[in-house]
Amino acid sequence: MKKTALTLLLITLALFMSTFIYGCSSDGGATGEPGTAGAQGPKGDTGDIGPVGPQGPEGKSGDALAFPDGFDGVTSIIRGSLFSSPYTIPAGKTLYINNINNDGWTPNNLKVDGIAVAPISGFNSYQLPIVVADGQTLSAELRENSSDIVFNGFLVDTSITPITQNNLVNMPYAVPNGKTLYINHLNPDFISYTELMVDGTTVCSITKFYSCQHPIVVNEGQVISTDPHNITINGYLMDN
Repeated sequence: MKKTALTLLLITLALFMSTFIYGCSSDGGATGEPGTAGAQGPKGDTGDIGPVGPQGPEGKSGDALAFPDGFDGVTSIIRGSLFSSPYTIPAGKTLYINNINNDGWTPNNLKVDGIAVAPISGFNSYQLPIVVADGQTLSAELRENSSDIVFNGFLVDTSITPITQNNLVNMPYAVPNGKTLYINHLNPDFISYTELMVDGTTVCSITKFYSCQHPIVVNEGQVISTDPHNITINGYLMDN
């Protein structure tokens, strides 16, 4: 009897211990707060500097457009009495005329190789120069005793092709290949409404001599014409 009771006690104790160990475990506790972030690691070495890119093309300043030959070695010039003593530009030089004065009582015309490029009455100071090529001749339409023309400007070694072109109403002018035309002055044959056109598109309308504030720029292959009257243009051609 005692042995049976002891056996039952041991069995009961074993069941109790089993329930305590395996059956009475609680759910897991709440998750704790995140720990503090670790310190930032050291900065890596700087990479090598890449190669410098090529130099871009230099743009043209206002002076470069007005005076494309520059100012190195210029020789200033003042000349008058162009009716009796026409002036021929020396070989290898470009003449830039900045100011012209007519001290007579009658308006006069400045001519390049016999073509009237600018009417002169009183003092005239231009925003862009009248450009004259080597070998071309400047003259005046009227005699000095009625209307003397005196011009001021400078000579410089040439790197461009000055151009004075007229009769555009009958013979339109095509800009040569590889060149760009810069037009500084427009002189109509008549004081009347006339249009300057590029490839048939009107780019300006004038009724009298006009000195441009900025050049009219015309690309190679484009054609200049006028309507209904002629306009004489003065400017220069430059390599593209």
